[in-house]
Amino acid sequence: MKGLVDQNASSITCLTGSDGFGFIAYAALGGDPAPGQIKVAHCNNSSCSSFTLNTVTFCCSDSAEGIAISADGFPIVVIRKGSGVRTVKCGDLTCSSFTESILDTGGQESSAIAVAPDGTPLVVYNADNDTVDFVIRCFDSACNGGITTQIQDFGGAGFDSIAIGKDGMPLISSVFNVPGSGSDLRVVHCGDPYCSR
Repeated sequence: MKGLVDQNASSITCLTGSDGFGFIAYAALGGDPAPGQIKVAHCNNSSCSSFTLNTVTFCCSDSAEGIAISADGFPIVVIRKGSGVRTVKCGDLTCSSFTESILDTGGQESSAIAVAPDGTPLVVYNADNDTVDFVIRCFDSACNGGITTQIQDFGGAGFDSIAIGKDGMPLISSVFNVPGSGSDLRVVHCGDPYCSR
């Protein structure tokens, strides 16, 4: 069975929520006052034929980049808005209430999010004209600030991804453009929770 959530969507990311139903974040291509609203849909059944839709940013966002489930069981979404990276932390399962946090206002190409064993989110993003990757270890579950670490010698073209390994440390992948020879997939396994080594 198929469920239709929106007929005008882009940059979609989804996962299974803590209640066992789907949770989807996407950029709405049409909208008032402007296209680029970030919307989230919480599925009310397994087929998502019924869902609860909320708007979490109202103008000019480029994309919804990734979702994770925080320690409280509610989603946190990383988004690209203008040239910066932000998070939207939902206050409930449907994101009818939320907190938006600005992590970086500089040039940002791609980002991803995961939640560490201690419940704090980690955000990886590509910046500075696709040449540098950064990791932010958030101070709290809403990512109201954090410790930013540059991943040395790991510049790339973006398409970042992050997961937490069996050892509890971040595992990060990114695409690196090699002039004249295409693109390499590179992986970093962090030696500490902040990716400082």
